Amino acid sequence: MKPHGFNSPGWDFSLRRALYDWEQEQMTDLLGLLDTLVFEDVDDSWFWKDGKQGVFTVSLFYNQIARMERAPGEQSFRFPTHLVWHIKMPTNAKFFFWCAIRNSILTADTLIHKGTHIDPVCTQCGLLNESISHVFFHCPFALHLWSELLKPRLSCLSVILSSDTVEELLSSWPAARGLQLGKRVWALLPYAVMWTLWRVVRVVKWAAVQNWGVPHFRVSVVLRGCFTVYGVGVGVPVLYEHGVFF
Repeated sequence: MKPHGFNSPGWDFSLRRALYDWEQEQMTDLLGLLDTLVFEDVDDSWFWKDGKQGVFTVSLFYNQIARMERAPGEQSFRFPTHLVWHIKMPTNAKFFFWCAIRNSILTADTLIHKGTHIDPVCTQCGLLNESISHVFFHCPFALHLWSELLKPRLSCLSVILSSDTVEELLSSWPAARGLQLGKRVWALLPYAVMWTLWRVVRVVKWAAVQNWGVPHFRVSVVLRGCFTVYGVGVGVPVLYEHGVFF
C-alpha cells in the first residue's frame, strides 16, 4: 500500500513472511516498476492494460504467463481441453486430470523435484521410482488391474504399454462398441482406473505414515461406483481387503 499522500516516501507492503533469497530480485524489480507510477487526483478503479477494455480474464492472464515462461523459439503448449474440461465428470476429477496431464500430481518423483526428501521407490511394487507413468501404466499392480479389466479386449492393452503420459493414453484410447451404456462406461474407464489407482497410492502412503503396515488389495471382476457420470456408476474393481470400495 502507498501511505496517505502522493508525496509519501516508499511503499508499505505489510508482508506476511520474510522474502526468500530468490524473491529479493523480484521485489527490487517490482519497486523499480512502482517508482515509475504517476498518481492522479482521481478515484481509484480496476484496469488491466492487457485485457479488452481493461477487463481481466483468467484465460488471457494464463496465456500471458505462458508466453513469458516460454523459451525463445519454443512452441506453445495447448492444453487438450477436450480430454478433461469437456468430459462430464466431477470437478475434482477434472482438476486431478488437469494436473496429471501437466505432470504435476504429487508423486514421489515430483515431490523430490520440489525439494522434499522422501523415498522415491514405488510403495506398491518396490521396484522402480514412483513417477506418473509408473503409477498408472508400468507398475505391476497397475498392469494387473488393466489386464483384468481389458480381458474382453486384450488388444487394447498395447495402448497402456505404449503410453508414457496421461495425455497419450487418453488421446489413443480406442472408441467404444456396443450399446449406449457400454459406450459411456468404456469411454470413462481410463479415467476411473487412474483415479482409483491414485487413491490406492494415497491410502498406502497414509498407512505407512501411520505405521499401519502396507494394506493389501485384490482385484475383483465387479465394477463399483468410483464417480458418477451421465447417471452411470463407473468404477474400478479394486477392493480393500476389509471390504472398503474405492
